Amino acid sequence: MALRAARHADVARARAAARRDRGWLARAAAAVGSRGDHERLLRDRESRRRRADSAQRVRAERRFRQLAREGFR
Repeated sequence: MALRAARHADVARARAAARRDRGWLARAAAAVGSRGDHERLLRDRESRRRRADSAQRVRAERRFRQLAREGFR
């Protein structure tokens, strides 16, 4: 328990130091984190667009089959 408390104190001290000086390491970690979020956002948007495209294609094929059944009148 004391070990965990000590570790927590170390972490808190390290966080405080990073907050104080905002060293290159803290900046790098922040940059990596934000870049990861950015990539995830882009991936989400891309997959959503792909889903929309496939749904549109499905609708178009359904319409085409319907027209074919009716003999394109």
